[in-house]
Amino acid sequence: MTTTAPAPQAPEIKEPTLTQQLMLDAPFGDDLCIVSARGTGKSWGIAMVLGRDAAHFKGKFSALVTRQTFQGLTELQGLLWRYFTQAFPGTTYSSADLTFRLGGKDMPYGRVELAYVGSGPAEQVKALARLQGRSFVLAVHDEVGAHFDASFIDTASATLRGPAGVPTRTILLGNPRGPAHPW
Repeated sequence: MTTTAPAPQAPEIKEPTLTQQLMLDAPFGDDLCIVSARGTGKSWGIAMVLGRDAAHFKGKFSALVTRQTFQGLTELQGLLWRYFTQAFPGTTYSSADLTFRLGGKDMPYGRVELAYVGSGPAEQVKALARLQGRSFVLAVHDEVGAHFDASFIDTASATLRGPAGVPTRTILLGNPRGPAHPW
């Protein structure tokens, strides 16, 4: 007896949450900071914004997505894999450099690079060293509420450089009441 895998079903498209809609409505060149409760759709909002921007800018698109914990980064990587492989068939992911090549190895829709930041100064210095000399048009920093100060985000902003005509921007996402609450 031969068994076959069930036919893949397309993911169900749902209406964006209020948080996701705010993320999608912000103009391309505007920086954005959203600090909201858990469960408001910030992680899926990241996927939606990355997908929208990649479809718009195509091969000129490059994004950096950071998370403070390795477990959180792994969770986000799985979510992005599910989304990107549906939105951009042929998408590949390299665990060696933590990079999605959207639409395939030739990157017709650009690339998205993930970075683990860590909470201590030594981990953040190591993360910044890896990003040295890189260029991105979008930096999404998730879990910023867990940062003790803004130094990593400020220093990582040096990677925001894009081709002519492509605006750069930063998106900060976090939950309230973390160590970053005062700043």
